[in-house]
Amino acid sequence: MNTVACYLAVGDEPGTSALIAWLWDRGARVLAPALRRDDAGVWHPDWATVTPASPLRRTGGLVEVDGPSLGAGALAEADVILAPGLAGSRRGDRLGRGAGWYDRALDHRRPDAPVCLLLNDDEVVDSLPASPYDQPVQALALPSGVIPVDGA
Repeated sequence: MNTVACYLAVGDEPGTSALIAWLWDRGARVLAPALRRDDAGVWHPDWATVTPASPLRRTGGLVEVDGPSLGAGALAEADVILAPGLAGSRRGDRLGRGAGWYDRALDHRRPDAPVCLLLNDDEVVDSLPASPYDQPVQALALPSGVIPVDGA
């Protein structure tokens, strides 16, 4: 694993700072979301490299790297993507914050790069409503262990 894309946790989300430091210490390149908004106020996918020493900033209630933009296509360099969510189903559905940023970002990943949803144990549900544009995940990572999804 050379490159990992990982969100920067806020609030009650599973923490990612120790994970990012652990990955970085083992030689992985870590990409984190960079929030870019167009003139109409729509957030567009973008990424920046993050290290344990990277300056961070709060933008729209989220945390992002305060560093150079790599563009949406940088996600294609990720070998695995660690995504946030409010809930996830055993079928691979992900409930996000509602703006669709991650679903649009995942359009730029390599087809062989798995998406793993980091959740708290109580955020796993049997099913979630899904829209045609929702991107499925391949695994749920919880404090109690990893659950592969069945993709039904």
